[in-house]
Amino acid sequence: MNIDIARLPVYSPYWMPEGLTHGKLCEDFSFVVHYHGDLVARDYEIKKGFVWDGNSIPRIAWSFTGTPWAMDLLTAGLIHDWLYKTGIVSRKVADEIHYKVCRKHGVGWYRAQKMHKALRVAGWRAWNKHRKNDEKD
Repeated sequence: MNIDIARLPVYSPYWMPEGLTHGKLCEDFSFVVHYHGDLVARDYEIKKGFVWDGNSIPRIAWSFTGTPWAMDLLTAGLIHDWLYKTGIVSRKVADEIHYKVCRKHGVGWYRAQKMHKALRVAGWRAWNKHRKNDEKD
């Protein structure tokens, strides 16, 4: 799997009513995922106005992962949150895409591996929350 990202997302800080800081896309953002080499490629577009919470990293882990809004993690967090919310790929694929985007943006192998492992262990909570929302729609 390979990811093509033409440019970084344009976003602004966004304050949620519950008091959490988030980001809000100011422009549409697109990326391409190449599955199985170049045999299968799919374009994805996240629409302007999408709100996300950075990377959901517990404060205790910030010393080895970086903060939720670290610049080298920003795009990976945006894409991952959108993939989890939409459910258009499996959780496993969404987590793999997060890893690939981290590596593409200069996150070292060790740090990216730690984040990937954390997603595989704890990401099911967020995934299941969004799938419950699917059932309500």
